[in-house]
Amino acid sequence: MDLTRSVRLLFPLVLAPVMLTAQVTIRGGVADSVTHEALVGANVYIPGTALGGVTDREGKFVIYRVPAGSRALRASYIGYRSRDVAVEIGTVDLTVNFGLVPDVIQGAEVLVTAQM
Repeated sequence: MDLTRSVRLLFPLVLAPVMLTAQVTIRGGVADSVTHEALVGANVYIPGTALGGVTDREGKFVIYRVPAGSRALRASYIGYRSRDVAVEIGTVDLTVNFGLVPDVIQGAEVLVTAQM
């Protein structure tokens, strides 16, 4: 058996697990739900995994190679309430858009004194 024929026979066997495991791309956008302005630098991720992305200057994100199954997709941004969306990952790429609600962040009172 020559090398070319061996490679042709083994190549599909090596790629079979990759081809059988459905992986899709999730893309979309994150915007302020009141003003509809794009939120630059918002985090969009699947909690409990290393999969996620950050929005660009147009508020758009892309997450590649998401395995099939039921997942939660979370968008977060400082000064806004995080939002989770349930998604069912199959074999078709998804588009998910988030509208985040502004949220006031309150800290404890700070007292500053000076001595002369």
